[in-house]
Amino acid sequence: MGGSVEAEALEIFTAKKKAEAMRKELKDWISFTYGPSVWDELVATEGRIRKQKKEQEYRKAEVQEAIITWGISGVLLSVGAGTLGFIIYMVA
Repeated sequence: MGGSVEAEALEIFTAKKKAEAMRKELKDWISFTYGPSVWDELVATEGRIRKQKKEQEYRKAEVQEAIITWGISGVLLSVGAGTLGFIIYMVA
C-alpha cells in the first residue's frame, strides 16, 4: 500500500488494538497476582500523573506568555521613552 492514507490508518488501527490487548493482559495479570484493588490503584496513579503533567504544561504556557508580554511591553516602553526623549531634545 506504500505510504497511502489507508495504509497509515490500518497501521494506527492495528497498533491501537495491540495496545488495548496488551493493556487487558496486564490488567488481568495484575488483578490475578495482586488483586483487583491494585489495578484500580494503578489507574488512579495514572490519572494523577496525567493531571500533574497537564498542570505543568499549563504553567509552562503561562510563564511563556508572561515573558512574551513583559518583553513586548518593555520594548514598547523603551521605544516610547526614546521617542519622547528625542522629541524633547529636538524641541529644546
